[in-house]
Formats: sequence, C-alpha cells, structure tokens
Amino acid sequence: SKLALLQSTSSSSSQSNLLDSDPSSSSQSNENTTITNNNEDETTNNNDEQDNNIKENTFIHETDSVIKNQMLHFEQVRNRKEEELKSARKNIEDLKSLLQESQDMEHLHKIQEKALKEEIKNLERNQNRENANLEYLKNIMVKYMVSNNHESLFPVISTILQFSPEEIEQIKKSKQSVLGSWSLW
Repeated sequence: SKLALLQSTSSSSSQSNLLDSDPSSSSQSNENTTITNNNEDETTNNNDEQDNNIKENTFIHETDSVIKNQMLHFEQVRNRKEEELKSARKNIEDLKSLLQESQDMEHLHKIQEKALKEEIKNLERNQNRENANLEYLKNIMVKYMVSNNHESLFPVISTILQFSPEEIEQIKKSKQSVLGSWSLW
C-alpha cells in the first residue's frame, strides 16, 4: 500500500507539473491532489486501525494470561484450604474418639472407686469387730437370748459387730416376717 501511495504521489506530481503549465488542467490537478490526499488519509487510517487491532489483541492476550494466572492461584488456594479442612475434620474425629475413650475410662474409674470405698468400709467394720471386747459381746448376747427385750439390745449388738446398713435391713425384714409386726428397735 505504501508503494501504491508513492506511485500515485509521483504520478500526481508529474501530472501536477504538466497541469501547472496548462491553466485548463488546474481543476483536474486539484481533483488529483484531493484524491491523492484521500488515498493517503485512507492508508494512514488503515495503518492506525491495524495498530489498534494489534494493541487490542495484545491487551486481550495479556488480560487472558493474567486471568488464567489468577484462576490458577485461586484453584491452588482452594485446594490448600480443602486439604486444611480435611485435616481439621480428621483432627476433630480423633479428638471426639479420645473424648469418648476418656469418658468411658472416667465411668470405669467411678465404678471402681465406689467398689473400693465399699471394700474399705467392709474392712473397717471387720477390723472393728476384731477389736470388740469379746467378754462384753458375750454378756450382751446372753441378755439378748434370755430376755424378751430384743428391741433395745439389737442396736447394741449391731454396733459391736459393725453390721452394714444392708445387713441391718436384711435382719429387720427377716424378723418382721417371722414375728409379724415385731420391731427390733
């Protein structure tokens, strides 16, 4: 297009020189100059348009590249967050399991504690029985067997022999069923 422009410019200059010598061709010369100027403007516009298209395509390509890089970055961040979330959920499950295990152990320890406390009470009662004065116990038992005053002697005997609350209750039930409404107290 530049070659065509130069050819048209050189031919128009030669025509212009010929026309300058001829006054009748002056209007034709003006028309040729206008056409030449229009051709030059059109060529310049085409070149500007091509430059703009190249710039626009470059901008679009660069923008696409930036967007792709940002999307890749966000995808990496999302994947990392998903892994962190998965890890946190696993930790929560592990902690729940440990908590349940701890609660089970606590329950077991409470049962063992209760059984051990009861065993300690039984051992203390046995030790107190061993320490009881056998002569005193013998005299109380004789009175209990020969007298009809069982109600007043039973608490003394249960204290000396260190009866447990369950044993006292068992004896009361047994005596009530045998004697009807008879009371040990």
